[in-house]
Amino acid sequence: MKIAIDVELRLASGKEVMRIGVASIPWRSFAPDELRYRRTPVAVRSFMENQMPSSSQPVRFWSIQRKIQAGFGFAVGSMIIVAIVGYLAVARSRENAASLELTRGVIDSLEKILSRTTEATNGRLAFAVTADESYLERYLESVETMPVIVERLRSLVADDREQLHRADELESLVQQHHENSEEVIEARRSGGFEAARRVIVSGDGKQIQERLRIAIEEMRRVETTVLEKREAQVARSATFAQTVIIGGSVIAFAVVGLASLAIRRDFAGRLRTEQALRRSEESLAVTLHSIADAVLATDTAGKVTRMNRVAERLTGWKQSEALNRPIAEVFRIVNEETRAPTPILVDRVLETGELQGLANHTVLISRDGDECAIADSAAPIRDRDGQILGVVLVFRDVSSERAAEIKLATVMAELARERARLKFIFDSVPIGISFLEIDPKGRRTRLINDAHLRICGFTAEEADAPNAFYNISHPDDREPQAILRRQLDAGEINHYSLDKRYVMQDGRIVLVMLTFQRQVREDGSVEDLSIVVDITERKEAIAQLEHFFSLSLDFLCISSPDGYFKRVSAAVTDILGWGTDEFLATPYLEMVHPDDLENTKREVARQILTGEKVLEFENRYRHKNGSWRVLSWRSVPHTDGLMYATARDVTERNRAEEEIVRLNEQLQHHASQLEGANRELEAFSYSVSHDLRAPLRHIQGYVAMLNREADATLSEKARRYLTTISDSGRDMSRLIDDLLSFS
Repeated sequence: MKIAIDVELRLASGKEVMRIGVASIPWRSFAPDELRYRRTPVAVRSFMENQMPSSSQPVRFWSIQRKIQAGFGFAVGSMIIVAIVGYLAVARSRENAASLELTRGVIDSLEKILSRTTEATNGRLAFAVTADESYLERYLESVETMPVIVERLRSLVADDREQLHRADELESLVQQHHENSEEVIEARRSGGFEAARRVIVSGDGKQIQERLRIAIEEMRRVETTVLEKREAQVARSATFAQTVIIGGSVIAFAVVGLASLAIRRDFAGRLRTEQALRRSEESLAVTLHSIADAVLATDTAGKVTRMNRVAERLTGWKQSEALNRPIAEVFRIVNEETRAPTPILVDRVLETGELQGLANHTVLISRDGDECAIADSAAPIRDRDGQILGVVLVFRDVSSERAAEIKLATVMAELARERARLKFIFDSVPIGISFLEIDPKGRRTRLINDAHLRICGFTAEEADAPNAFYNISHPDDREPQAILRRQLDAGEINHYSLDKRYVMQDGRIVLVMLTFQRQVREDGSVEDLSIVVDITERKEAIAQLEHFFSLSLDFLCISSPDGYFKRVSAAVTDILGWGTDEFLATPYLEMVHPDDLENTKREVARQILTGEKVLEFENRYRHKNGSWRVLSWRSVPHTDGLMYATARDVTERNRAEEEIVRLNEQLQHHASQLEGANRELEAFSYSVSHDLRAPLRHIQGYVAMLNREADATLSEKARRYLTTISDSGRDMSRLIDDLLSFS
């Protein structure tokens, strides 16, 4: 945004001599005290009275001033009166309008109460006939919203005692209607259609509904009467305000017109005296020296004719040194980025006769080489006939502003990156997040991340639909959440958390943990934050763990340093005969055999103090029947002091091992006995083999001698006998060898 500034030079009579269109410069370049270079005619005349020679005719300045003051004073007074009366009328109109809005709000609340009551009645009747729970959705919605509507009605009629009393009666009737509806619904659920019909035909509900309708009609009749009166008041106030404003304005403009005519007549008489001073007044461009920005003026040839102190400081040239020098020599500007010379606007202004603005990123190089970023604009200087006398350049040092802009751009870029990071985190977290803002006018703004949409099976458009999340809630989970929402709407709580189920379109059930937080701002806006975590897999894992815990044949348990089991598996009953509740209620050291007590305490202390695992430890626990069972323990301590352990009944195993040991001992005894018998057998075998071999050798020797010496004299039969004796001897020899090998 830019501001065009005109510097008007007038004679003492007020006739315009010259207007300088000072360049348009950015609005933010002005500080309040910098606007003083827009000289008023009074300031210029004061300057001229000190510079101009005296005229032969007296100057009637004070007479004109009195006329100006009188005329404009009367006009201003008239306008002030009109403004005050108009303000009072407008204020009254606003009050009446507010009253109208209040009355309309009461009527609207009554209509809503009647509508919600009718919807609730229809819903309960439909449910009583069909037993379809879907007909209760509008009923539940009416029950939820009715307290808010009634409370709003009470707040609107709080200043009317009779209407407030009627509102209290109406609230009581609404509560009775709700109780009757609940009675019908409960009767239908518990006793069926006939029970619900008996409650309905009793007539209580109809009487309550009729009394409710009469109460609403009575309050609406009263408010309608008040509305008609207030509308009439608004019309009268508007007519009065219009009359006062128009009439006062006409009077004020008439006075201003008359004063202007009188002033113009006086100025015309002074024009002849001031014509001689016209040329000298053109030199009053010196007033530009009072401008806080740098001002540099040139003639039509582009040579410097005037510059103020700010321009001297920024260019490094004194006015006395810069006069009649080309503007390009004094005013050296280049592009901040390319360092290329930037065209000066003087030639363009002389060609077009229009205001010109300098491009951004321009740097002024002073006479001594210093540089500063500037904002520059140029405008023509015209005489009374519109002829161009020269050009005025207005520029200022924007280095600090440029640095601030760069810093602001850096901050904005960082904010954009931070916002992008937050959005990335918001969209990337695996939990569902939904943020809903409702402003005081009821406008809704929702932010919801992809995880939330994925968990609920929604698109972004579907999530904004009314009751979208309620509709996918499992029917059994709706009422518990509805109770929490009613407490939330009543201000009793500001957050709640619960596990619930969502039913997807394909029939799949998703288990979620819902956390809801509400914040009400001072301006009445409401911010709701919902966090949804899909716990389906976790619930299934817990269920599997519970299943494993209940089916394990080993004894699973969790114990604490206080000497009690925190949890035990059902196997404790199979192993020790105790019920789980009995076992949990008894200190576990009382179950341990007295001979094993010290060792057990030592193992428990070692786990607690050092955190070491127990891989193998046995002790005896008392069975419910009084016997003792040997348990083999494996335990892992946790940092929270709890110990997670498994125990296996090794009583029978230990007995079997003891039996094996006993049998091994018997076997060793028998082996030693056999070893002795073997030694005796070996000695006997050796003795037998020695004693038998000697006669056997004699027999075989003599048979051989007979065969050799008496072979010719022996008969065939005798030879056969000798062969039999020889073969039997050899067989006996082999038997003896085998006996020795066996021994």
